[in-house]
Amino acid sequence: MGEQTMEQRILNRMVEQLELEDIDQEAFDYSTPIFLADETDTEGLGLDSVDILELVVVIHEEFGVKVELEDMSKLRTVEAIAEYIREHS
Repeated sequence: MGEQTMEQRILNRMVEQLELEDIDQEAFDYSTPIFLADETDTEGLGLDSVDILELVVVIHEEFGVKVELEDMSKLRTVEAIAEYIREHS
């Protein structure tokens, strides 16, 4: 098995930590919003404000990157998270 991309590693940890069993990881689009914009939004993973806190812990534990409070709003997609990690590693 080849080495995973950073996006794959992030998605794997999110699925594991946040118990997102319904996600098809093979077909997942890394540019998909991970948070719902509002109650009528049908795109994205549907994560909420509590989930972002867990995600920040995952980023720190898995990649050694501390996410600053003011940067949390940047973490809108798996692609954006990967870019943030690359910039702050």
